[in-house]
Amino acid sequence: MIIENKTPTYVKILKNTLDAVEISSNLLEFKNPKDAILFGLHSCCSYFPTNQGKINLFYDSSFWQEFDYLSRYKNILRDRKYVYIADYSYIIQKYPSSYKASYILDLELSDICRTLEGHFGIDLSKAIITFTGGEDFYSVVGSFILRRLGYIIFPEGLVDPFVCAGVPDLVVAKLGNLQEVLIERGIIENGGFLAEVELWPIFGKNSRSVPRNIIEEVLAVEVEPKARRASGGRKQIQTYLASGSFNNGILICPGREGDEKYYDDSFITWNKKGEPIVRITPPIYPKPKKFETAIKITKRILIVTLLKALALSKFPESDISFAEFTEKIIEHPEELRGLL
Repeated sequence: MIIENKTPTYVKILKNTLDAVEISSNLLEFKNPKDAILFGLHSCCSYFPTNQGKINLFYDSSFWQEFDYLSRYKNILRDRKYVYIADYSYIIQKYPSSYKASYILDLELSDICRTLEGHFGIDLSKAIITFTGGEDFYSVVGSFILRRLGYIIFPEGLVDPFVCAGVPDLVVAKLGNLQEVLIERGIIENGGFLAEVELWPIFGKNSRSVPRNIIEEVLAVEVEPKARRASGGRKQIQTYLASGSFNNGILICPGREGDEKYYDDSFITWNKKGEPIVRITPPIYPKPKKFETAIKITKRILIVTLLKALALSKFPESDISFAEFTEKIIEHPEELRGLL
């Protein structure tokens, strides 16, 4: 079976969803380098060319659980605003089935690097090369929309083991007073990727603003790569809601703009022009039975992520443990102001 090259579709969606300019059919220039980095970090096959080779970085639950931190990669991450994007499935199927995917990507990476340097005159230290598609792509680009709507996005597999049976593709949350402090201090602008709370030492803080009153909520997000799989995604969301941990669920799925009978549900889709269509409905469950546990876990993960980006000199002298200090911040997020 010949697989269609969907790179033009992905480029069109990125242009309409993010602040990016198309340079060629595969190459985009992002106005904000941090957005380019966030796109690369959350796509599982993104490569950051350096003098030492092409480094694959993926900000997933494993990255977080291993207590790795983004400041360590400061010299690799800053100044990259060009993203070369290619449809992973289309690339793989061009080669003999006996070829390993890693070998194929190595061949493609070498060709793309020569193209970026030779044809476009782009310094490779300013570029990200991303092989993506399907669920991987729509999860990332949908997350940018949720970020704009004020949600904090947690990677798959990080929150859900503690709060529900099953693994939503994403968990997103609004975190009340804690989030308000982060906005006030310029760590995030409104919503944000979890990775953003450790990127500010690299890219600087946002302009400080006075946040509105943020109501706490936790949502399960399911991503489907094709329109015909939307019904399966909706069933999965109902399973997560039955766990009693989430206020609502959101389906991210392309090609569903005609789903008028489902307009009472929360969804993100794109029309044929690549323009996003977004509907987020009020919470179905204002206070589900496990909500307090879910909100506390998301706050704990966010605070730990934030604290590991701080210099040790920022921490007050105290006899309490790191875990106790984290719990203290959960109850009194205003104490972060002195650290930030």
